[in-house]
Parts: sequence; structure tokens; C-alpha cells
Amino acid sequence: MNTQLFPPWRQRLVRSLHLNRSQPQSRYYQVATVDGSGLPKNRTMVFRGFEDGNDNLLSITDRRSEKIIDWQEQENKTFELCWYFAKSREQYRVSGRAKLLFASDLPKYTAGEAENSQLIKTWIELSQNAQQAFYLDTPKTPFCDNSEISDIQGSDNNKLSTNIKKTNINNAEVIRNISENFVLVSFIAESVDYLNLRATPHERLLSDKPQSWQERKVFA
Repeated sequence: MNTQLFPPWRQRLVRSLHLNRSQPQSRYYQVATVDGSGLPKNRTMVFRGFEDGNDNLLSITDRRSEKIIDWQEQENKTFELCWYFAKSREQYRVSGRAKLLFASDLPKYTAGEAENSQLIKTWIELSQNAQQAFYLDTPKTPFCDNSEISDIQGSDNNKLSTNIKKTNINNAEVIRNISENFVLVSFIAESVDYLNLRATPHERLLSDKPQSWQERKVFA
């Protein structure tokens, strides 16, 4: 029987998630990028689990958002995320490269590609409200409070999402209905900086992918 061995930081992170599972904010992290002018940008994103078959952290976003523009202007699509768990008083800083999977590219994928199934799986697992957010107007455009239009759009999208969830789902059906604004972001970790503020003295561990994730204990 083959047992997949995960790097120490991931095993510790899974434990942190379990210890803080009663706090909804424990699934949110702050993600920093740099825009085309070299200015830092920071925003909060939701952790959607690990990518199947590896240690990449998954989040979702809208292809019309500024973060997508920032990454598309970069060849390496770099990021750093900061994740703090208040109950266990632990912090993770993860840096690396972002991989972007666009729903609008789904027809280009072959049936056997992992990106295809992972993107579809993540979309199906979203709540109806989360799915409908991708059908709204472009982020940062002026807000128009037109309840009649909103009700119509909401009704159509609710029906669409319910049909997808209640039927015997197949990939072709989801591809026909998934919003073209949906983007799955896969954060590929290259270094991890772990800090435990509950320990006395504080415990800080550094690890890097090129060094096979061997942890180095350093002063906090």
C-alpha cells in the first residue's frame, strides 16, 4: 500500500485548520501581489482546499478582477500569502507562483487533463450565491440598485445552479453552464515561514521546496 508523504508545513497546516475549524475566519488569508507599476497590492481570499495530487493551495476569483491583471502582467505570477490562526496563535507566510485556470478555456482542455476536472469540481462545490457572484457586473463599476433586474438575474442563475447540482452531473453539462468569469487560482508554494506565537520562546520554522522542505528553526 502506497502512502503519500506530505511536507511538514502541510501536515502542520492541516492540524491548524482542524484546531481552528470553529472560527469561520480561519479559512481566509491575505494575498499580496505587485501591479505593473511596481506597487504592492493586498486582498483577502478564501482557501478552497488543496489541489488534487499535490500541495498547491486553491482559491477562486473573477477574471475581471485587478489581481488577475497583476498576474497576467508578470511572467512568473508571484505571490505571498499570510495566514493567521487566532485560536492557536499560528502564522503561515507562503510565497511562490500562482497558476491561473480560466473557465473560458475549458473547451481547450482535453477530457483527461487534471486542470479540467479540478476547475469543474471546485465550481460544483460552490454555493449558489458564490456561483451567482460571477454573473454580476464587472468589479469596481458603478453600482446600480435595480431590484427588478437583480430578481430576474437571480432567478435565472438560481435555476441554472440548481439544475447542475440536482442532475447526474457530467463535465460537458457544467462546461456549457459555468460562468466564463470563473477563475481557479492554484498557489504553488516555494517557501513557507511558520511562526508559533503560543510557544515560549516563539517558534519559527523556515522551509523551501528546493531544499526538499527541510525545516530550519530560527529566532523569531
